[in-house]
Amino acid sequence: MNSSKFTGLLYLGKITPQDCVDWANTCLQEGKDGEYLRQLASMNKNYLDKDEVFKLVRGCFADIGFRCHPNEINSLLSEAKEVARKILSSEIEPFEGVVKISGIAGQIDFPFYKRLSDWIYLEEQNHPECLEKGWIFYKTNPQKWLEIVMREAKKLAESDFEIDVRDFR
Repeated sequence: MNSSKFTGLLYLGKITPQDCVDWANTCLQEGKDGEYLRQLASMNKNYLDKDEVFKLVRGCFADIGFRCHPNEINSLLSEAKEVARKILSSEIEPFEGVVKISGIAGQIDFPFYKRLSDWIYLEEQNHPECLEKGWIFYKTNPQKWLEIVMREAKKLAESDFEIDVRDFR
């Protein structure tokens, strides 16, 4: 499967972890290389952890030089703001919104993804503000997690940042 088709299906949510492994192998066969591509391509097909696979996919995009076009950044940021508004109005569940915004953050290039990087931590449920130490490990406080999601949604929904695409010419 070529990268364009893969990203389209990924965006539509129609990609399985096995599809990701197959795509990574195709990239390697086409001469593309990178640490994340090799890790993803070598995953055991009998044990594919969905979260681990999709984290590696983000790194693979950097490996192959797949970049978000500057003109797309503002539309992605607008999409993230709309999801934040839906979280605040209870049109979508907070966890579903977090996953969507985290996915959008993964599509935006450095350094602009930093504006949404807290959403990646929230999706992984390891945001520093909602972790509590319990004996020798950390666990997420669900109430604090929800408070942070709502705070970040409000901040994002009210933000007015835009990228001037002329800076990329």
